[in-house]
Order: sequence, then structure tokens, then C-alpha cells
Amino acid sequence: MLLRSRGLMKTVQNMNKTNLGLLHTKTLAVEHDYVNHRFYIKLGNDVAFIQYDMFNNVLDYKETYVPPAFRRKGVAQVLAEAAFDHAVKNDLKVKVTCTYLQKYLENHPLSEYTSRIVD
Repeated sequence: MLLRSRGLMKTVQNMNKTNLGLLHTKTLAVEHDYVNHRFYIKLGNDVAFIQYDMFNNVLDYKETYVPPAFRRKGVAQVLAEAAFDHAVKNDLKVKVTCTYLQKYLENHPLSEYTSRIVD
């Protein structure tokens, strides 16, 4: 299991209890499925994820998906931080095909992330 490196877990605040059910007071743990190339968070019966391809030492972050009931609650941001932190920790380059992650980098231009970007 991969947990956010800054503080190890991310509590998602201001979540709607109706949408999140029992998850509203818990932390979101990002897991890494190396075989299927994705970072994911289990959300009850749903799953939010970032899908990627890997070529040599380059991760291509292709898609971010969050189920509709969990959108606009910080779930995608938790996934993004975990995915970029993974690249930093493992000294990997990153190609960002996913439009959400492109926007995330515009809003969070940390040099530890942006220095890893390739076309």
C-alpha cells in the first residue's frame, strides 16, 4: 500500500456525508497496483484511480477517474499527489497525458514534480 509521503495519509475534509457514507471521517489510502499500472483508492464499492503506462523509466499518466458521487471532494488530488510522489521517490520521469493531471501541475508547480516532466 502506498500512502501519501507528506504525513503518510490525507484526510479529506468537508466531504458530504450523503455521498461518502462511512468514509467521511476516514483517511484515504492510495494503493499501487503495479501489475495493472494504476494508483487507486477504494471508496466502498467504487474505485477512483490514475491509470498509467510505463516505458523504460517514464511513467505516462493517462487517465484519472473518480466516481461521480465522489467528485469535487479532493479524491483526485490525493491520487495526483501519490502518483507524483511515487515518481519522485523512484527517480522516474513523467509524461502527463491526462488533462486533470496537467491542470493539477499548473496549480501545484512543485519543482520536484515539474523537473520530471518529459514530452
